[in-house]
Amino acid sequence: MLKQLFREKPVPFRAVAKREGIHVATVYRWFNVGLNGVHLEAYKRGSGYVTSEEALERFWTRLTEAARGDSKSRDSARENVAKARNARRALAQAK
Repeated sequence: MLKQLFREKPVPFRAVAKREGIHVATVYRWFNVGLNGVHLEAYKRGSGYVTSEEALERFWTRLTEAARGDSKSRDSARENVAKARNARRALAQAK
C-alpha cells in the first residue's frame, strides 16, 4: 500500500489535524498506534509526516468495517494482536 500512497497527493499531518479539528498528536497516534486495529497510512517527508486524502478515506472505511464487525477488519486486528504477542515472546526468549 505504501507504493500506492507515494503516487497520491501528500497531505501533511498538521493539515489533517486542522481540517478535522483535532490535535496533530491524534493523527500521529492513528499512524503509530492505530485505532481499533486500523492504522493510517503515512510516511516521513522532510521534517514531518504526510498521508493522502485517499489514505484517509481508506482509514475511515476500515474503521467503519471494524465497527460493523466485518471479518476482514476483525482478522486484521486479531493478526496484529498475535504479531505483538509473538514479538513479546521472542524478546523474552532472547533475554
